[in-house]
Amino acid sequence: MADIQDLERLAKGTKAWNAWRKVDPDRQPDLREAELRNLEAEGIDFSDTLLSGADLSGADLSEASLRTADLSQAKLPNAVLRAADLWKAKLKHADLSGANLGRANLTGAELLHATMVGTQLSRASLQGAIMTSANLTRACLHDSDLSFATLNEALLVEADLTRAKLEGAELTQAGLTRADLSQANLHQSSLKQAYLAEANLSQSRLTEAELKSTCLERTLLLETDLRGATIHDCKVYGISAWKPLLNGAKQARLQITPSDETKLTVDSIEVAQFIYLMLSSERISDIFNATDTKGVLLLGRFTEKRKEILENLRNALRNSYNLVPIVFDFDRPARSNLGETISRLSGLSRFIIADITQPRAVPAELQIIAPSHRIPIIPILQRGKPTYALFSNLLTHTWVGEVFLYDTAQDVGNALPELIRRAETIAEAIRRQPDRNGVPAGGPDDEDEPPRHEPGGG
Repeated sequence: MADIQDLERLAKGTKAWNAWRKVDPDRQPDLREAELRNLEAEGIDFSDTLLSGADLSGADLSEASLRTADLSQAKLPNAVLRAADLWKAKLKHADLSGANLGRANLTGAELLHATMVGTQLSRASLQGAIMTSANLTRACLHDSDLSFATLNEALLVEADLTRAKLEGAELTQAGLTRADLSQANLHQSSLKQAYLAEANLSQSRLTEAELKSTCLERTLLLETDLRGATIHDCKVYGISAWKPLLNGAKQARLQITPSDETKLTVDSIEVAQFIYLMLSSERISDIFNATDTKGVLLLGRFTEKRKEILENLRNALRNSYNLVPIVFDFDRPARSNLGETISRLSGLSRFIIADITQPRAVPAELQIIAPSHRIPIIPILQRGKPTYALFSNLLTHTWVGEVFLYDTAQDVGNALPELIRRAETIAEAIRRQPDRNGVPAGGPDDEDEPPRHEPGGG
């Protein structure tokens, strides 16, 4: 409870209060749980004051000193704290909804679980502030300084963070749906598992930022600087990327399909947008099919125990052969018929590597691809595992290669040159086969058949 004498001193006005503070600077005022609604106290010295649980709703504390003050669980909705000094103030669980803290100094302040819905914080200094689980929905933070602030699990839905400084900020699991981060500086920030759906990152700086398992669905990346950033296991369905800077960015396993559909991943934001455009537009897909593609479709059910196989293939294709791996990972049952998607992906691919070790996933898709697409298919199978019953039917198609048997993931990586050679040999033979008019693609006198292979090779 508040000290009676301190309340009496406060009742005499700001000038008298500040004069007393200068006379007795070592005395810590106690205004805990005080009823101070609509207090007019512009420029007051509340430094190191106990104000926890106090009701300061609608109070005017413009340019007040609240350095190291304890405002835990204080009620400050619609309060005016313009240019106030709250250096290292304690504001845990405080209610600052609709408050005006423009140009306020909140450096190092503790704002854990604070409610700041619609709060005005433009040009405020929040360097190193601890804002874990704070609710900043629709808060105005444009031109604010949040460098090295901790915003883990904070809610910043529809927040205005244009031109904000967020260098080195911690935003793990932060909710930034529809937030405006245009021209913001997020250099070396951590956005692991953050939710940035429909956020605006136009011309923002995310150099060396960490985006792991981050949701970037329908996010706008217009001239966004992502040089040196780590972008792994992110959801990028519907992303809009225009002239992003990606030099030195480490990208892997970017999911281009919605969360409730079978996972389809690529290793580049630019490729993600392009591949999805191919899948969703038949005319563009036809144009792409007429060109020499570098895509390689990887089919399989890559459970956690089998991720190493996928990673070996993906990395080798991308880094050693300059090919573009497109991963269709059947990690869970498909929500709907995948026939059309599989067909289009096949048309975008140079060849297909299909791991048939997990027979529940791939057979149906191969039954779609093989009869309708003359594209090299290289099946791989873990040694000792049986092929599924209908696999022999696929061998009637000359573009299905022999099965490569492997023991370990390393075996697959080591054999990749041979697998690519097999695919290219089949591709060359396909080009020589007659088309529907009986004319070989490579010329009317060249009709060689591709070599036939039986299961069990390797």
